[in-house]
Amino acid sequence: FDWIIAMDTSNLRDIKSMAGDTKAKIHLLREFDPFDTGMDVPDPFYTGGFEGVYEIIERSCDVFLEKVLSS
Repeated sequence: FDWIIAMDTSNLRDIKSMAGDTKAKIHLLREFDPFDTGMDVPDPFYTGGFEGVYEIIERSCDVFLEKVLSS
């Protein structure tokens, strides 16, 4: 894999512990969020904010895609 993207810090920690000597770039999705960089993506089943979570994911993925395409 070239990129591994985690939704929250717990997943990020687990991924990094399993990654070994991978050359993949491992990041939180919200590192690409232009509004709240580096925060967890909230779980909508607990927060009830499905539309808000969708917006977070969409804008973060847009910035991530721009980064990948410009590399």
